Amino acid sequence: MLFSIATIMLVGSGLACGDTVLTVAVLAIVITAPLGAFAIDNTYKKLLN
Repeated sequence: MLFSIATIMLVGSGLACGDTVLTVAVLAIVITAPLGAFAIDNTYKKLLN
């Protein structure tokens, strides 16, 4: 459902490569979110002291 809404929004705004943009955006979030969580988990004690 969310994928189709985002695709309609991107294609509706005149962007022909909407599926590619959406795929790259989702992959960026999926890759960077765990890396950020890992970095926060390993550095919060040092940074808060």
